[in-house]
Amino acid sequence: MTLLLWRGAEDELFAQPTNLVLNQSFEQLIMCRSVSWMYGDVPPWVSPTDGSPDYYNTCQDPGQGVPQNVHGYQFPRTGNAYMGMGCYLFNGPGSNLREYLQGKLNDTLKSNKIYCVSFYVSLANLNPFATQDYNNLAITKIGAYFSLDSLYQLGWDTLPYTPQVESPSGIYLSDTLNWMEISGTFIAQGGERYITLGNFHSVTDTLRITNAFYVGNQSLVSYYFLDDISVIECGTAYSHTACGGYTWYGQTYTTSGTYTQIVPNSFGGDSTLMLNLTILNNAGTSLTQTACNSFTYDGNTFTSSGTYVQHNQNSAGCDSTFTLYLTITNDVNAVINATACNSYTLNTTTYTNSGNYTQHLTSYAGCDSVLALNLTINNDIGSTLSVSACNSYTLNAITYAIGGNYTQHLTSYTGCDSMLALNLTINNDVGSTLSVSACNSYTLNAITYAIGGNYTQHLTSYTGCDSVLALNLTINNDVGSTLSVSACNSYTLNSTAYNASGTYVQNFAASNGCDSILTLYLSIDSSNAAVTITDPTLTAQSIGTYQWLNCSMDFAPILNATNQSYTATANGDYAVIITNGTCLDTSACYTIYTVGFNQIGSNEELIISPNPATNQFTIENSQLKINSIHIYNVLGSVVLERIANSQKAIDISTWKAGVYFVEVETEKGIVRKKLVKE
Repeated sequence: MTLLLWRGAEDELFAQPTNLVLNQSFEQLIMCRSVSWMYGDVPPWVSPTDGSPDYYNTCQDPGQGVPQNVHGYQFPRTGNAYMGMGCYLFNGPGSNLREYLQGKLNDTLKSNKIYCVSFYVSLANLNPFATQDYNNLAITKIGAYFSLDSLYQLGWDTLPYTPQVESPSGIYLSDTLNWMEISGTFIAQGGERYITLGNFHSVTDTLRITNAFYVGNQSLVSYYFLDDISVIECGTAYSHTACGGYTWYGQTYTTSGTYTQIVPNSFGGDSTLMLNLTILNNAGTSLTQTACNSFTYDGNTFTSSGTYVQHNQNSAGCDSTFTLYLTITNDVNAVINATACNSYTLNTTTYTNSGNYTQHLTSYAGCDSVLALNLTINNDIGSTLSVSACNSYTLNAITYAIGGNYTQHLTSYTGCDSMLALNLTINNDVGSTLSVSACNSYTLNAITYAIGGNYTQHLTSYTGCDSVLALNLTINNDVGSTLSVSACNSYTLNSTAYNASGTYVQNFAASNGCDSILTLYLSIDSSNAAVTITDPTLTAQSIGTYQWLNCSMDFAPILNATNQSYTATANGDYAVIITNGTCLDTSACYTIYTVGFNQIGSNEELIISPNPATNQFTIENSQLKINSIHIYNVLGSVVLERIANSQKAIDISTWKAGVYFVEVETEKGIVRKKLVKE
């Protein structure tokens, strides 16, 4: 399995790509020890903490090196050696143990260069430190951190750094049979010389699963084998600022962002160029202005209304257009002649004496306005009465039932009013009804009601009069229910989909308007019908119960074929039904075609060339005498029979593409070989 984050080009524009990692597959060592501890024997690799990564080589004692060692069984991806380290070690609260591997690069990294990083890991399938039958944990996020200087930290704690390249957080590194690639790219700051590999995350931030059933109070261990580390310069990053737009390698960009181009290099490969682009747009501003008589802007004076445009260059060097929308208004002068009783108010200024007055105002356009007032004042005769009464009030045979300000007008000898002003306040008795529906309880005027019914409150209004409040109350209670469900892969409830087991709560509004709480207890079973084939043996990849089928016989069940693996006794198509809890899944059909065709005899003395072949092939031998040749298809039918090797080249140009089996009878016996027709 390969975990691919993002692979850039593997060549730079004008330089042959070079792996900057020294001793990348751990083949070079000072001495081979009988045990697996590293002891600093594999330069330039060291441990940056007190942890102790392990070294495995075919030169070590049996059971200590390759392929079998105390942590599992694994062959190197390349060469004869690989490393091993604990990426997650947990023995209880306060325990946060890690092992790391650090090496010095062959050269420092260059600023703004893109580097392609890759290394391979395989989960160890044994754990000598775990309790009982508990095997290794599979975790996520194993990464590589690049630093200017070498790192060192006392103890076994997590290194507090953020790796530049790391496996995805959502993918568990769980393969114990194959090597898994972790790869990615990053832009160097410049000067980085050391690479450190491991898990840089805390206990709570490390996602982990098990490969076996878990029993509490056990040691939790994630141990991984490590091989083939590569750091290659594979591209360049650039930064540019432009006005409006920018054209790069025939592509025009009008928005800021990060853009990538894959271009051919001089070695026939591709290189990655990355552009960090900032686009500054041409600026346009405007001003809407109203002025009195004239307006001056940027050294220019305008005396008439209109639209004026100026073209400038802004601080970023881009075009800038300024538009002025101008309205010119002139000053205003006016004269008012007025006669009034008692007083006269003009523009919020009140005059109580006759005379000539001048007001300086601002016109509607914001300009000066001079107003001349020639005023004559005649005084009224009057009095004021302020009264508070209940329900109604009578004054001079006039009854008032509503509060307010009232005036009784008389005429004075000057011809002005003689006024009696009544400021009247009427306070009425208060009676009201309140109908309420509430959930669980209701509080009114500091009194809480838990039961529906009709209630009366006697109050005193703020005016001192009676106030009777009738409350018609309905009490509704909340509703609660539970639901237990087992489902396959996912479960949807009220338009909400769930993909994991757990307890979930949904809140709704009940028909009575109160809360309705639904608690879901959900158990999710998973299904996976993947099958691996090692002809003639098929193996199901997920756990559960099994029933193997013969696809060639209308998917008939095969008697007693209920194990995880099935070895076919005849050529044909086979599938498997996998049951896991509520999940029932059937795999695709897989073809077995090698039953009954074993290769025997002296294979080294007969050579089929070419193989695969398209039009013809020959059977080459050293000194063996060939008596006869028979060729079979995958169904066991003879497609060619020849006595002796009368013609060395055999024509197969008209045959269908596929696998054939060549049987050669020689003076020493029968030899069978497989031929692939393309």
